[in-house]
Amino acid sequence: MYARLAIVIGILFLILLMSYDETETETETETENESVSWANVESVSDCDMQYKEASDEQRNSNGQTYTINYSMDADGFFDKCAEGNMGPWSKACPYYQQCIASVKNKLPGTVDIEPLSYAATAEYVRDYLIKQNELKNTAESANSRSDNILKACSNPHERGKALDGMIYRYIPEVPDLDVAERLALKANSGYGECICVLHDYLNLDIDMSIGKCLADQFISY
Repeated sequence: MYARLAIVIGILFLILLMSYDETETETETETENESVSWANVESVSDCDMQYKEASDEQRNSNGQTYTINYSMDADGFFDKCAEGNMGPWSKACPYYQQCIASVKNKLPGTVDIEPLSYAATAEYVRDYLIKQNELKNTAESANSRSDNILKACSNPHERGKALDGMIYRYIPEVPDLDVAERLALKANSGYGECICVLHDYLNLDIDMSIGKCLADQFISY
């Protein structure tokens, strides 16, 4: 009788132990799933990072595999995450947008955060750069060249809407992406054309060695 009782108690103990192990495993899995790159971020600069959620498996010449985690930051976002400019790096874009949403809404980082749209992210990040004095009003420098314009026009043949993003990123006088898009439509044919379009929009005189501007038209030497 006692032997049977001991066996029953032993079986019950094993069942309880297995149940505890399963619960602990599920808890660990849930914690792991919710562990994200952008947990506990407080400012836009905290989102400048490599995102473990955006990765590729690569194989080297020896046949060994390794993981590449893609990064994203405030400078790269405006062109690399623009519509039509997708590449391997774009895997990090939605996670960067989730990170910015976490900062904006003061939410702890979880996989359930709804990412901001490209436009909303661009607006929030640019406002941050302006407030941090990292983006200043476009103005003529001593040699009549504008760093803002030169950066915005550094690659006018950007794919998709990337030039829209670059103009919006570097020209704070451009109020929104809609205006940036209209400017980009005229500016995407070349470096000189881009400079002249922005020169005309901002009513600035920009000296160029390759030509001159007549309103928003570029005339080469």
